Amino acid sequence: MALENCTLCRGTGWKLVPRGDGAAGSVAVACDCGMEERASQVMERARIPKRYVHCDSESYLADLTDAPKDLCASTPVRRKKDCCSWDPRALEKRI
Repeated sequence: MALENCTLCRGTGWKLVPRGDGAAGSVAVACDCGMEERASQVMERARIPKRYVHCDSESYLADLTDAPKDLCASTPVRRKKDCCSWDPRALEKRI
């Protein structure tokens, strides 16, 4: 929710900034005044359990030492590198 007393957007939630391509005129972009509230709403709507809110892909460790080898081989995302380069359309081809 935009702040009513914001000098940039005047409570609309949108501010005008010069065009990025150098052309004349301005474009409307979301104002920073409501960003914190929007971020908290996104997290609330995601319904992530509190014990997992601090987690991210940098701190994730998968313990697959006892997992069957065929499970590890068939898992599309085995490492962080795979996560970044994995194409979900590859699954559609196998189905």
